Amino acid sequence: MPSKVFFYCLEFGMASELLSITLDWAEVLKEQGLEVTVFATHLKGKTEFEAYELGGGSFFNRLGAIAKMLLHLPRIIRERDCISVFYHMNHKALAVQGPILRLFGIHQTLWYSHAKKGRWLNYASIWADLILTTGSDAYPLKHKNIRFVGQAINCKKFQSRSKKNLSHASKYSIISVGRISKAKSLDKILCQDLSVEKRERIHITFVGPISDSNLMVELLNSSKKLGITVDFKPTIENTKLEVFLNSFNLYFSGTEKAIDKAAAEAAVCGLVIISDNYDLLEQIGLLKYYRRKGIIRPSIAAQIEHLVDQSDSTINQLQTEISIQAAIVFSLEGVVKNYLRDIELFKSQLF
Repeated sequence: MPSKVFFYCLEFGMASELLSITLDWAEVLKEQGLEVTVFATHLKGKTEFEAYELGGGSFFNRLGAIAKMLLHLPRIIRERDCISVFYHMNHKALAVQGPILRLFGIHQTLWYSHAKKGRWLNYASIWADLILTTGSDAYPLKHKNIRFVGQAINCKKFQSRSKKNLSHASKYSIISVGRISKAKSLDKILCQDLSVEKRERIHITFVGPISDSNLMVELLNSSKKLGITVDFKPTIENTKLEVFLNSFNLYFSGTEKAIDKAAAEAAVCGLVIISDNYDLLEQIGLLKYYRRKGIIRPSIAAQIEHLVDQSDSTINQLQTEISIQAAIVFSLEGVVKNYLRDIELFKSQLF
């Protein structure tokens, strides 16, 4: 097993609003006893890791980033027996130095979950010994060695909820975290099928950057017609997200075909997920719960109607079960352990 990992990513640090999971990966790798060196296009805030900012953006800044990367190659090659290189969404770094590191038998892994094709990704894929991605819809290319690992969450950051009295959060308050865009299908939560009584009591909070201001206006207009209270809040810093989630009991995810990272985090935190993504509900045990209640594949409106009628003790028990199951299904620690086993197998095949 390698004792060191060179970790190439985009943004890195606790202050990062985007791709904050890069820090989680580095922390879990360190917990497994590895020395982690970070190379990021942009560093956000202080970090305890040995970290280098490569830069990026304009054409000349990118050339500078490539030069900085190449300056570190002799170090990687010199320590190749104890080194593995990990690229978190930074397939361009893999494309640049991948061919050189392949010559020296250095294991290279790419984490990619964007579903967007391109020439850079096509070329980078050639040099990856292992591809990690959330699911078959998240990686657009075929590869001889690909692992579908789901959303990998650092569960320790989202499991303090059991230490508080969950009933303090209103059963009628629903939160949804992520970009305000049509891709998130946020309009599904504004259900006409809900009874008038439920509509008047429900309060929905959308948290995240507004990618589509017209959609925000549409959501406000629709909610006003239905008598549902809606408000919008800006992006919550990664360090404060768990505390903010804990002020809610219910979470809405409108993403139908893939499991949203924010929904996975909310489930680990112990929120009851409302969604028509039945794969998500199955994985965290909610479909099994509904089946026990005689409800088969419930609509979003049916889920809300059922959940807000339950006692606090029932909701609390359900949240505990969801948190435990989600921590198993979405464990980043488990993904990292499997990743390290893959490296051991790779190295054993070289010699």
